[in-house]
Amino acid sequence: MGNFHIKEIALLKGWAMLLVLLVHSILVYPINLVDSFAGCKILQNYILSFHMQLLFIVSGYLYAIGTSKKYTFLIKDKFFRLLQPYLIFSLLVAITKYLFSQLVNRQIIPTEELKDIVLYGGEYWFLYVLFLIFVTFPLVEKIMQSKVIIVSLFIVWLLYLSLNIDIQIFAVSSIIYYGFFFFVGNIIARYKAHLKQLIQWGNNPYVFLCILILFVLVCHIPERTNFYTTIMWPIIGSAMSYGLIIRIKSKILQNILNKVSEYSLQIYLLDGFALALVRYFFIKICNIQDPVVLVFSIFIAKAVIIIAFLEYVVARFKFFKGLFGIRDNTHITINS
Repeated sequence: MGNFHIKEIALLKGWAMLLVLLVHSILVYPINLVDSFAGCKILQNYILSFHMQLLFIVSGYLYAIGTSKKYTFLIKDKFFRLLQPYLIFSLLVAITKYLFSQLVNRQIIPTEELKDIVLYGGEYWFLYVLFLIFVTFPLVEKIMQSKVIIVSLFIVWLLYLSLNIDIQIFAVSSIIYYGFFFFVGNIIARYKAHLKQLIQWGNNPYVFLCILILFVLVCHIPERTNFYTTIMWPIIGSAMSYGLIIRIKSKILQNILNKVSEYSLQIYLLDGFALALVRYFFIKICNIQDPVVLVFSIFIAKAVIIIAFLEYVVARFKFFKGLFGIRDNTHITINS
């Protein structure tokens, strides 16, 4: 697998979304597994060190190989696939939390919740930030006319991130930070032919072992406020993920990852709803006490319930497809 093919991208996307499901299965309410069980805290730290950044790398790669770069088509497509579901589900979550406050870990103030949705990204910040990156990145792309400019842009971007400037309104800081990883994915796609040797070198089992050891040694450390941890740890985790993905030979595991990749954005939308249901079932009804059993029971149950619902309900009805940002004349694709 010398080239960075679409097959690996699909598997990486599925892998990253499974990590989203897993990290959200590490409960902080009604019991705080992070504070009460060291293993949950370590697992959470490992996942948080890179999983969302990996999703933005994948999105940047997919954007670079997209069939249409016409700006008006791009905005219409991303409005339908990202912003529309973001607004619908953000409001749905807010209403649910307000009506069933006993099932969530905090009370909400409707005006503050609406402000959070419009100005800061709300519960579904990933869709909010990704949409705004798609809106703004074509402007960046216009100046990416030579390798010198791209390298200069890369350096300037890193220097700005090193300043650690925090602009929360319209998620500006998140757009700049995660936009960097989107940019990295875009560059990988643009120059995949030139990176062929590097990727082949990365396929070496000894290199993968070194990356894996480095990941295990450093990426569980909770401190992520400095430049090295916010940039290098996601790169290490993403490189480890690629090395892991290309070594998966099981067709069953590949099919699972492909299915999760296919429904990735929709899984993200439903994760919180599924969590509320299975959390109540396993804690209140089954009374599971073991943290490891509880986390992985919630994780597996969420994945099965969400995918079954998407496969047998959402994908079969035009109305639901519209709610979830799925075009009626196409099946769900891996493109973000």
